[in-house]
Amino acid sequence: MSLTSESCANCSREIGRERPEYNDMCAKCKSKYHLCPICNVNTIYTCGYCPRDICGSCVNKAVDKNEDKVGFSNTCMWGGGFQTIIYKKDGSEEIDNKFGFICYINGIKCKAEEHRYGGISVQPH
Repeated sequence: MSLTSESCANCSREIGRERPEYNDMCAKCKSKYHLCPICNVNTIYTCGYCPRDICGSCVNKAVDKNEDKVGFSNTCMWGGGFQTIIYKKDGSEEIDNKFGFICYINGIKCKAEEHRYGGISVQPH
């Protein structure tokens, strides 16, 4: 087992321990963490509906089946709705408004969709 040494995203306290478990908690601010299923970095655990959420750094590497970079966003300012922005290699952009979108991160098939309580969830598919 390897020892991780990272900082809590909320309070910057150093989190150093062997392989944290799901629902591991920062002793100072009580933020819950789990390991990103792609890169194994501590990631804030948002809720029980998305236990395998991928970290933001990995989500930023998402591509579609044509290897065009993709980004995800909500369609309203209250965190609802879902859309995928596909950044084509020719510089153009395409919007996909389907409920879920299959993408690939480091060759791993993932699905992005609207989170149950707003926001975006990206998990291995």
